[in-house]
Amino acid sequence: MNLFNLAKQNSPKIKKDYIQHKSSLKDEVQKEKFNEIEDILSNWRVSLNLTLEILSKIIQQGEYKNIFIVKKEEFEKLLNIDGCIRISNEDAVKRHLKNYLYPRVCFNQEFDRSENFKYGAFNIGGLGIDKFGEFCLIIKEEFCFKHYSRIAFLKEDSLNYFEMGKININKLTNDLSNRDNVPYLTMLKHFDLFDSVDIDLIPNMICNNDDYVEGIIEDIILIDHIQSVRLSKLNFNYFKDILYKAYISEANDFERMKLRIYDIVFQYLKEQNIVFDII
Repeated sequence: MNLFNLAKQNSPKIKKDYIQHKSSLKDEVQKEKFNEIEDILSNWRVSLNLTLEILSKIIQQGEYKNIFIVKKEEFEKLLNIDGCIRISNEDAVKRHLKNYLYPRVCFNQEFDRSENFKYGAFNIGGLGIDKFGEFCLIIKEEFCFKHYSRIAFLKEDSLNYFEMGKININKLTNDLSNRDNVPYLTMLKHFDLFDSVDIDLIPNMICNNDDYVEGIIEDIILIDHIQSVRLSKLNFNYFKDILYKAYISEANDFERMKLRIYDIVFQYLKEQNIVFDII
């Protein structure tokens, strides 16, 4: 199946369902608030959360690669050096995915070219899904809204559609949207909560470690596509702490190595005029 065609086909239904839900609002104050939230959500981006080490690799290679491509390249590199590898590329991927292995394999088996999928999140501000990495990369508007030809959105993490040993295709298909209507998908998902939540809390409510709208991209994601990088104050303070420890000659070898990677990343962001936000 083609995930992106399914998203295109279901997307008008997402918009229609939202309009029906919104028509149930009787209070004018409610309607005004929902209009305001719609405006906020229309300025969305796709975010990717990465660790410091992975971000530094992307800077060196110029491209974001999923785990299937990374392990394949590592396998080929090791094969050229060693000539005899004790485990296969497939087994290396299994070791990396661990508890997520079977749901991810089942999901991939359902869709064409899934080995090229990259997974991000619908983001309107905030730090994204930092359990996947402390650095939150924001993809430029022109790629989210125009240049990426193969981009789709799911109401939930794609692994959540793994039920009773298989992917629930019917549920997944009904939860799909293309980029045109992903704000409506998000509005539908949180419809009952938006009436009571403070506007300022919405960015973190719709994209956090426990709940988010997943963005799936098949197109190549280059480092040039990144608009900005966000880091929490807590994680930035960690960088400052080890910088100070190095200054007073108390940093250990691991911290000094980490500091060198930080320097590479921060210098690259500065040279490329990529906005660096501490939140």
